[in-house]
Amino acid sequence: MYHLRVPQTEEELERYYQFRWEMLRKPLHQPKGSERDAWDAMAHHQMVVDEQGNLVAVGR
Repeated sequence: MYHLRVPQTEEELERYYQFRWEMLRKPLHQPKGSERDAWDAMAHHQMVVDEQGNLVAVGR
């Protein structure tokens, strides 16, 4: 079963951004930090986790 959650803690946000970089930016050889932009402060962030707490998807 999967759970849709809003990242709440600093640790969850770091995991969220790390996952976003690994899936979207790293394959394009973009530097860390490129996964964040000015819209993040206004966006509604979501993450999907599995039963073990592993991230399987993120979005905003």
